[in-house]
Amino acid sequence: MNIIKPLLMIGLLFMTSACEEPKSSNEKAASEHQPEDASKYRELVNLYVGKTVPYSQYNEIGQPKTLSGTNNSQWVAYFPKANFTIVTNKKTDKVRTVYIGKHEL
Repeated sequence: MNIIKPLLMIGLLFMTSACEEPKSSNEKAASEHQPEDASKYRELVNLYVGKTVPYSQYNEIGQPKTLSGTNNSQWVAYFPKANFTIVTNKKTDKVRTVYIGKHEL
């Protein structure tokens, strides 16, 4: 009987953690930044997320470097001059997520 109570508690902990909703990519990206990066992050989100890949801006932001995490459905690209990474939907050519710096997935 003494062992059943701790096992039930452990089971409840596992079930509770499994039921938590995962954070979206943008929420994860925002939580990874220091406060001084917050305004730059918000600016990047406003400029790129939900919009078409910025092909016309390559001169300003740099030629993209394809990173790990790229597959048939998404493109992960780092722009060295501007120092940020985007994750795009290959079918729609829209930016889904942006990260400050080089961010391998």
